[in-house]
Amino acid sequence: MTPFSAPATDEAPPEIADAYAESAVSIPLLKKPAPKRVDSVDLLKLDRVPPHSIEAEQGVLGCVLLSPTECLGLCLEKVKAGAKVFYDLRHQTLFEHLVLMYDAKQPIDLITVQQRLKDANQLEGVGGLAYLSGLMDAVPSAANLAYYLDIVREKHVLRRMLQTCTQVLGRVHEHEGKVDALLDEVTHDILRIGQERVTTGRGRWPKPISAADWIKPENKPAVRPEIITGLLRRGDKLVLGGGSKSCKTWFAASLAISIAAGKPFLGFRTVKTPALFINLELPDDVMWDRMARLFLENQINPADCDIQIWNLRGNRDLSIEKLDAQLSASAIKAGFIVLDPLYKLLGDRSENDAAEMTSLFQIIEGIAHRMQAAVLIPAHYSKGNQSEKSAIDRISGSGAIARDADALITMTTHEEEDAFTMDFTLRAYAPVPSFAVRWEYPLFTRDDNLDPEKLKLKSGRPKFDSEQFLSLFPDHGLTTSDLIDAAKARFKLSRTSCYRMQKELLEDGKLSVVPGSNPTRYSKTRKSTLEPITDF
Repeated sequence: MTPFSAPATDEAPPEIADAYAESAVSIPLLKKPAPKRVDSVDLLKLDRVPPHSIEAEQGVLGCVLLSPTECLGLCLEKVKAGAKVFYDLRHQTLFEHLVLMYDAKQPIDLITVQQRLKDANQLEGVGGLAYLSGLMDAVPSAANLAYYLDIVREKHVLRRMLQTCTQVLGRVHEHEGKVDALLDEVTHDILRIGQERVTTGRGRWPKPISAADWIKPENKPAVRPEIITGLLRRGDKLVLGGGSKSCKTWFAASLAISIAAGKPFLGFRTVKTPALFINLELPDDVMWDRMARLFLENQINPADCDIQIWNLRGNRDLSIEKLDAQLSASAIKAGFIVLDPLYKLLGDRSENDAAEMTSLFQIIEGIAHRMQAAVLIPAHYSKGNQSEKSAIDRISGSGAIARDADALITMTTHEEEDAFTMDFTLRAYAPVPSFAVRWEYPLFTRDDNLDPEKLKLKSGRPKFDSEQFLSLFPDHGLTTSDLIDAAKARFKLSRTSCYRMQKELLEDGKLSVVPGSNPTRYSKTRKSTLEPITDF
């Protein structure tokens, strides 16, 4: 058999072929027979070859031999069944050895694989050196792995369905108990196939290692390349938080362009890195206009930087799982990725459910790890004023969103118009002091003359406490109407807030009714002032 010939079992047995030939009886032309229903038992008796693709299996193994580290990592991430995903026994054996070598961190190439198989007396069983060489020659490059792997996985799912349905058929014929119980079992078996279809493969859990061995200089892990000096490395997750309509997309797009061009951004040095902006929200024409303006205002020639735009607005089936699959199947190479905005990728998840958001960020982390790319995720603030909250608590939804990030940047409205305070929460870097930026369409510019502590307060009104409110009251007191006018003039306080403060101070005993006043006046109690109160 030649290295790439299909198994002889691809041909139907002679008795089956004869059965088909005998069934080819002549049919009168003037009478169309009713379609004959073929019983499922008869189909199973035909002993058909299970679904498989020898060529796709060879493609997967050829890619692995060409680029072992990257390709085996993806295979183990995507394939839960392990070697059983392959139909050909030769391929199962070869894949098992490749995984063992990968786990042991042994070099993988044609010579080492050949020697390992030879030592295990399995080299001839997989087709010999000629077959191994043919696997590598059969694929143009390792970039096609995802395509071959999808075919292999689909064929494996079909075989699992066939196996399960065959078992179900036998159980149906032999079942004597309650039908509901059998139905539950059958449903569980079918659903388990679906779970296997969407579940990634075995996790790459490293073995524990003693600290004494691990901290030896020769075991020091390679340092991931920086993208933004002192702020972000490849493989990191960066969450950008801001209020609604706070120009987060402009910020993210400008940052992506700066990184792709290797230009400074808001005082940070960037390392020139290929970038991918995944636009999930803006119409194509709006996105085009924004990018054109940003290139122009930043004085960057698009031809001088490697940045791709992926416009996905309008796709009804958007989800992080499907985006992950599309990225896996693509040949996109990017070291910095923007997913804008986060809520478009939630699918059926609730942003308030910590477990569901954690699962979403695990997938994003897998993308970042597999592509060795930093991923920026813009996220919106919760409702209400954010000035009284810590930076990490301003993001809407589950706290897992902000806490899962390796770097968190928050843009909070400054008391100055069109200005924002930038706060940084970093996991692996030294603290970065907060600073203020100005929004000067279409760019953000850093303004170190603004005090980052001066955040915009609720409704833009100055902050005040109960003592300041009490200072409104003269010794002879104020009517409620006069109090409202005074509070509005001095503190820009609304009627509702004035009533609320007045009620709280009355309950606390800091305000009291002036005896005999008509209309009723209120004044500070003796506890709130050093001077006696004169009653009128």
